[in-house]
Amino acid sequence: DASTAEAVIAYVKICVGCGVLAMPWAFANGRALALPGMIAIGAWNHAMACMIVSSADAAPKCPAGGDAFSHVVTSALGPAGERLLKASLLPVFFGVCCSQQITSSDLLASMLPGVRHSHCAVASLLLLVPLTSSDSVRGLAYISALALLSLACGFALVFWYGFSEFAVPRVPRALAEMPDSNGLSDFYGVAAFSFGFQSITLSIRD
Repeated sequence: DASTAEAVIAYVKICVGCGVLAMPWAFANGRALALPGMIAIGAWNHAMACMIVSSADAAPKCPAGGDAFSHVVTSALGPAGERLLKASLLPVFFGVCCSQQITSSDLLASMLPGVRHSHCAVASLLLLVPLTSSDSVRGLAYISALALLSLACGFALVFWYGFSEFAVPRVPRALAEMPDSNGLSDFYGVAAFSFGFQSITLSIRD
């Protein structure tokens, strides 16, 4: 029930996480390995996508209306493999949702002095209920468009603040230095969660 444009908007938001707003901080910690690290993450995503597509082409045709990604796993590992895949994804998604919920609660608490953190957590959760209740790509596209607009506004604010405070800054010398282990882990902790599309590769192809 969705147009191509609506599907593209939804998929773009799935691929691009809010962690991109922390990429300047990640680059400051990754230093000289930040740019090669981003290239490595991009190459890894591309390699994984190619392997997923090759596996789908080698598997029997997915039934109409079925989940192509799960079908590939079922073809290779059987029903038990599909259940294992879904069971392994649940804690991952749950953990990501929890971390985002904590971050949004902290942000809301910082904007409302005197309000208990638990109340902020409940308020942010209630705000998420209507946004996560959409069961169609068309409904998801509108939500995704708002999220992408929010990200764009965030980038604009960061750019405006940096330009107004520092004009056109020089490239920091630290970016030419090697990071320590903590800085490298901080970089990959942000970069790895900012981009990713393996689970929707087949949907994008189709």
